[in-house]
Amino acid sequence: MLTSEEIISAIKPHFPAENEPFALTYQAQEMEAALSSAASLCLERRIIAIREIIESGAESENYRIEQKMKTSRRVDAARLAEELPEIYAACVYVDAADAKRLLGGAKALYAAAAAAAPERIREFERISLAELDALLSPAEQRRFITAESAPVGHPFIVRRNA
Repeated sequence: MLTSEEIISAIKPHFPAENEPFALTYQAQEMEAALSSAASLCLERRIIAIREIIESGAESENYRIEQKMKTSRRVDAARLAEELPEIYAACVYVDAADAKRLLGGAKALYAAAAAAAPERIREFERISLAELDALLSPAEQRRFITAESAPVGHPFIVRRNA
């Protein structure tokens, strides 16, 4: 595989420049633009190829497809409030944007929001995962927390046993 310096050396003759700072900087800028365009084209081709591999169900002994994932945890607040009201009370909050919206632009603490709109507060309440982590064991948390994973970036190919 070529190194970055080897790639630059290979394309440099296609971007002639005088040995002068402005010309050399312009040369570097033009090479960067060409390489960025080539990188975008390679990415597009990779995405299409991986999609075709996945759709065909093809497999390889030497390569595998991987996908980075981001996991988000979400608390079933209603269930937590019903089953463990003291834990719920210790972890519940209303974030500033929702408090502002709830109170029509007024800034207030959670207690003030609850006093102002007790029948509407539940839809704006949030549970602090950090506080819940401190108060419940992972086993206890499983009843109240779901984790959702979402892809980050594009799938990629890796060599097996590499």
